[in-house]
Amino acid sequence: MKMNIFLIVGLGNPDQRYQNTRHNLGQLAIQTLCSKLNLTEFKKDKKLKVSWIKNKNFIIALPLTYMNESGIAVLNLKKYFKIPIKNILVFHDDIDLKIGTFKISYARGSAGHNGVQSIINHLKTKNFHRFRLGIQPLKGKPKNVDKFVLGKFTQEEQKLTQKVIEKALEKIFEDL
Repeated sequence: MKMNIFLIVGLGNPDQRYQNTRHNLGQLAIQTLCSKLNLTEFKKDKKLKVSWIKNKNFIIALPLTYMNESGIAVLNLKKYFKIPIKNILVFHDDIDLKIGTFKISYARGSAGHNGVQSIINHLKTKNFHRFRLGIQPLKGKPKNVDKFVLGKFTQEEQKLTQKVIEKALEKIFEDL
C-alpha cells in the first residue's frame, strides 16, 4: 500500500533582509520543524523554484520565490511529487489573528494574503490546509500594514511566536 505524502510549505520572502520579519513567520515555522526533526540538508532546486527536504512521509519546502509568487513553487512541487491537494499544508503569517495565536483553515479564501492568493490562483482551488500564525499586535492594528509585516519581531513577539509555532507543530503531528 502506497502512503500519501504530505507537502508542508512555509511562506516568506527569500532575501536575507526579510529574515526574522513578521511576513516570514511561515518560513520560521518550517525552520523550527526541521530543527526538531534534525533535518538540515535542503535541496535548492532552481527549476522548481523551491528548497526542499523529503522523507518517507512528507516534503518540507521553502519557496525561492517572493511571497506574491508562492503559488509557482507550490504547484511545481505538487506536480513533481504528485501530491494530492488535500495533502498540502501551508504555514503563513496572518495579520487578522493576534500574535501568539493560530488557526487551522481548510478551503478558505486568502483574506488578502498575497502568498495564499498566489497558491489559490496556481492550484486553481482553495482546498488545502493553512496554518495561520497570528502577527497582529496585542493592542490595536498597525496603521501601515505593509511596513508592519515587513518589520522585525520585538523580543516579546519572538517569545510569543516561538510558543505558537510549537503549538502549531504539535497539532500537525496529531493530525498526520
